[in-house]
Amino acid sequence: MISFFWIMVALKINREDREGRED
Repeated sequence: MISFFWIMVALKINREDREGRED
């Protein structure tokens, strides 16, 4: 499913963004 793939991508981006700044 393409949707599942995009969900994984979004989670990866969100995780990287969180590492950049601790809030």
